[in-house]
Amino acid sequence: MEALRQDDPRRFGPYTALARFRETPGTVQYLARDADGDGRVVVTAARPELAALPAFRRRFQAEARIPACGRPRRTCPR
Repeated sequence: MEALRQDDPRRFGPYTALARFRETPGTVQYLARDADGDGRVVVTAARPELAALPAFRRRFQAEARIPACGRPRRTCPR
């Protein structure tokens, strides 16, 4: 885990980014706090240069739905 960089987003909807959790060639994962401040989540964000590509967005959205099986509803993509 590492500190947020100057150009990292600070918010993802109701979540506040706390730190960089992990990077891959196509995404950055952030440790984030929920709106209540009680829970922690990992938010995966596509890299902007790849998010602009329709094929990458389709794949990213499809993969985001796979791990949702068996998890609490609040962690499922909507």
